[in-house]
Amino acid sequence: MTKITKEDSQVPLAVRIHEEATDQFLRWYQDPHPWSNAFLYGRQFIIDELRRFLATHPVYRIIDVGSGTGHILHWLTEQGYDAIGVEPARQMRALCRQLFPSVQVIEGYADRLPFPSESADLILAIEVLRYLDRETVQRAYQSFWRVLKPGGWIFITHVNRYALDGYWLYWHFQQWLANLSQHIPAPSPCLFTTPPEEITWLRKVGFIHCQAVGRLWAPIRIVYRLSHHLGQWCARLLSRIAPHQRYTHWGKAFAGHLILYAQKPTNH
Repeated sequence: MTKITKEDSQVPLAVRIHEEATDQFLRWYQDPHPWSNAFLYGRQFIIDELRRFLATHPVYRIIDVGSGTGHILHWLTEQGYDAIGVEPARQMRALCRQLFPSVQVIEGYADRLPFPSESADLILAIEVLRYLDRETVQRAYQSFWRVLKPGGWIFITHVNRYALDGYWLYWHFQQWLANLSQHIPAPSPCLFTTPPEEITWLRKVGFIHCQAVGRLWAPIRIVYRLSHHLGQWCARLLSRIAPHQRYTHWGKAFAGHLILYAQKPTNH
């Protein structure tokens, strides 16, 4: 695990958590198959949804908020997009530059993006907002709004409160245990939400054409926790019998990944 320095202790908790996870993210990405671990298995559905979005929405200038190791940023650059990453965690930025020297990544925070107003066509925030509280997420939405060009889009992910993997219950159980004993670590911060709730917040900022999509058959994560090998076997099986796992109806509220996209009006 990456060691957190005294200097790092002054940054927000979400950033420190990201610093600590640097080595873990690298190990996950280095696994050879999309079903090798629960992270990669779930991440492929987010990338598939992003591919679908990009195929139908002409954009060029993309900001990847919380770009982490830079794998998605690198992929976007290879596809010909003018993409730049924003990453507050110092060691994540260092790893990104080490892995992908040609990509652009700068220090910054979701709720105060260091870019001029109306300068981006698309803003991504993949598995980032989940670590922030509601107030900070709302400031992030306003920051996204400011930086987006009229007609620009956001593509973001959140954690479903009622995902079938039961993470909401697990998180609260871990928090309860931590409250009982100082020797039990508290779980990482997590903002749980629902598709209607998040769309309401986005519309309050002014976004239109808000759409929520659920991806990933959520209970597979439980299987990975019970047995890594069984999780891999089930993931390979699902890849054959249910390769898409995409829900736009009521099922999106129970999916493992809640993905939302919304547009800034052209005549705001």
